[in-house]
Amino acid sequence: MQAVEPPGPSSLASRGPRSFVGIWAADAAWCAEPQGERRPITITPLRFDGYENRCDIADIEETPNGYVARLTCSGEGRTVAERVHMAASGDMMNLTYLDRGMTTVKLLRCPSSPRAPDPQNPLEKMIKQPE
Repeated sequence: MQAVEPPGPSSLASRGPRSFVGIWAADAAWCAEPQGERRPITITPLRFDGYENRCDIADIEETPNGYVARLTCSGEGRTVAERVHMAASGDMMNLTYLDRGMTTVKLLRCPSSPRAPDPQNPLEKMIKQPE
C-alpha cells in the first residue's frame, strides 16, 4: 500500500515538481532562439526565473487543479513578493499571475527541458543520469 500525500502544502516529493519543473515558453521559437524578453521561464522546485527577474519559491500549496507558488523575486533593483498558479498537463501549462489581475499565460515545455524525477516510478532509479 502506498501513502497518499494529504491536500495542503506540497512536500515537493509528490507529483508537483514532475508537472511543473522545466523550461517553458509562450512560443516554441523562444526555446531555440531566446532573445531579450522572448525567452523561456525556467522552473525548479526552488526557483522561478524569467526575463529580468529571479525568484525564490518560498512555498508551494497544492490546489484541486494545480499548485500555487509564493515567490520572492528580485529584478531591476527591487524585490517583490507575488503568487503564481501553475496548472500543467503534460507539455502544456497555464500560468496565472494571481497578483497581476489574474493574467494567464499559456506555456509549452521546451523540447530540451529537464523534468523532475518521478519518485513513484521505480524505473527512474535505473536510468543513468548524465555526468
